[in-house]
Amino acid sequence: MFRQRLQQEQKRTRLERAARRMKIQSQAQTLAQAVHRQRQELRQARQRAESQQADLNVLEQVRHAGASVKCWQPVAIAKHHEQLLAHRPIESEWRERALREALRDSRLHVSGLAKSLQEPLWVQPQTRQQAVIKLQG
Repeated sequence: MFRQRLQQEQKRTRLERAARRMKIQSQAQTLAQAVHRQRQELRQARQRAESQQADLNVLEQVRHAGASVKCWQPVAIAKHHEQLLAHRPIESEWRERALREALRDSRLHVSGLAKSLQEPLWVQPQTRQQAVIKLQG
């Protein structure tokens, strides 16, 4: 009778430890998925910011070319600026302002994502220590 009770107790503790281990593994997997999603979102936000910066650079180049065409200059340079203007229509000032605001927002978003991505790296060692303590206990 004592032996059966001991075996039942050992089986129960093994099952409890296995359940705790699976729960901790599940939490670790959830954390890993969250980090992966954040990295993906950060990558997309960086690409969006780079695209907006490129659009803004092209817009400024076109604006400068438009101003240069109006000024007196040698024919070869004037033709070059006219070719630039032919490929890109001159957009209004509001487009440039909207691009600058979107770029600023994108940069803020990227910095926020980068900070939030670093936080789980600080939390992870604590989670591991807690997991070890729970598994030993």
